[in-house]
Amino acid sequence: MLAYFPKENEDELITGLIARAIDNYGLDDDKLALRFIFGNPYVVPSILMQGHVRELLNQIQHLWSISPERLIANHTALPIFKPFISELNFKSILENLIMGRKNSGAIRSGIVASLLNWRSNYFICPVCWDEQKASLGYAYWNRLFQLPGINCCLKHQCELIDTGISHTPTRKHQFVSTKEYVKPTIEVKRAARRDFILAHSAKQLLTIELPSVDDWTGYYKYLATKNGYTIGRRIDHKAIARTIESYWGKKWISEQGLIFGEESSWLLGLFRKHRKSFSFLQHLIVWQAFNDKELDVKSICQKANSLSLSKDRTHKYKQCENAETLNKHREEWLTLIESNSNLSLKELRQLKVGKRLYSWLYRFDNSFLQDNKPEARKVYINKRVDWKKRDLTLVRKLLKIEKESLLDIAGVRRSKRWFANQINCQDLLYKKLNKLPLCNIFFSKYAETIEEYQIRRLANICSQLHGNFDFEKEYWEIERLAGLSKERITDFAECVLKHDIPNWLRLTQGNVTIR
Repeated sequence: MLAYFPKENEDELITGLIARAIDNYGLDDDKLALRFIFGNPYVVPSILMQGHVRELLNQIQHLWSISPERLIANHTALPIFKPFISELNFKSILENLIMGRKNSGAIRSGIVASLLNWRSNYFICPVCWDEQKASLGYAYWNRLFQLPGINCCLKHQCELIDTGISHTPTRKHQFVSTKEYVKPTIEVKRAARRDFILAHSAKQLLTIELPSVDDWTGYYKYLATKNGYTIGRRIDHKAIARTIESYWGKKWISEQGLIFGEESSWLLGLFRKHRKSFSFLQHLIVWQAFNDKELDVKSICQKANSLSLSKDRTHKYKQCENAETLNKHREEWLTLIESNSNLSLKELRQLKVGKRLYSWLYRFDNSFLQDNKPEARKVYINKRVDWKKRDLTLVRKLLKIEKESLLDIAGVRRSKRWFANQINCQDLLYKKLNKLPLCNIFFSKYAETIEEYQIRRLANICSQLHGNFDFEKEYWEIERLAGLSKERITDFAECVLKHDIPNWLRLTQGNVTIR
């Protein structure tokens, strides 16, 4: 556990906080710093999605009493994804950041595959920077400023500046601190109103506890209808595109990587049935273009949940209460099945009487129908591969390899992988072995275990000693010549090495006359 860890600041990136700790300890070696801070020298920094949170807190929990979930919510960018991905996916990412051996947050959240141009350099507010230096003695990386599309400081309403310091430094394991940047003397520019509104919305995504929305399809249909972007019952996609382009401008949209065309684009997908997730910026720029004022993001998410099309809205039919009618239809259906036992359910439904009976029972006696219908027939037969023929061909090749290598007691271990490599069928033998019974039997009989391989290595060394008439070797010398060690040797091989081989050497030495 650490004896010291710096105090966190509001909206400070956890990677920047760790970088300050490393600077304060005076650790120049990256791997040494990781071992010291995390207890793990293989942690890779991730600016927006820092993982290995549990390992970090194990080192500093006595200094900073915070839960892993609260640390991630306050000092990483994960909260901006919550309303726009499934709750299951969000929990999966959260669990990975806390306890995952490898950090896959950027992949699972969609950062890697996103159309959005995520920032590659650190951005700062020049006024905040000077104030932090004056009051704290240091400056820190603000989480909001590192998000794409955000170009305004809410506190000072000025434009952000690019530091030129990369999010991904040349050293893979380096946590970048603010001490590497010297701010030039520049003129502070006031940010545009639209940039202020966008930053305000993004700030809500980061700081307010928002619900996950299962499906945004219903909300965007409502949004288009409410704002008059419809032609009859159809959404007017061209009018929406003109509004977005007019509000944000082609240049700004292009800088964010969110160019859209008339035929197919992310904007069309946003107002159609949602088959994938969209980034926070894609949602925000549409909401803001439709309503040019500060947004209440929480209310929007709640409205979207109430309009979600993913909820179960299927019609529920009631059970028929007339026993006479119910029994009549049941008897007719059972008679139909009995008289057409050779027909499948699909074929029964194509009959005139079958269509009528199936439709009625499906609506008013569904449980009976599910229990009394023809068994499903497997129509499709995979004839693309003759697995029996392939199995014979491959096992013959394997037997040939085994026969050629049988008398060779030198060489690498003849494992299942080794045999597969010899006939160049690695993937096939690993993924389709259940369809190759002869190959499976071959591997169980001829694939060499570690124990058998060690015995063969010892036999090879004994053969060399016999050829050189060298019978004075100690067991540890033979162990070394065979490339074995106390840590790797199996119990059976150790028994052979310490008992059988010395006896064999003494016996052979007495029977061999050296000329």
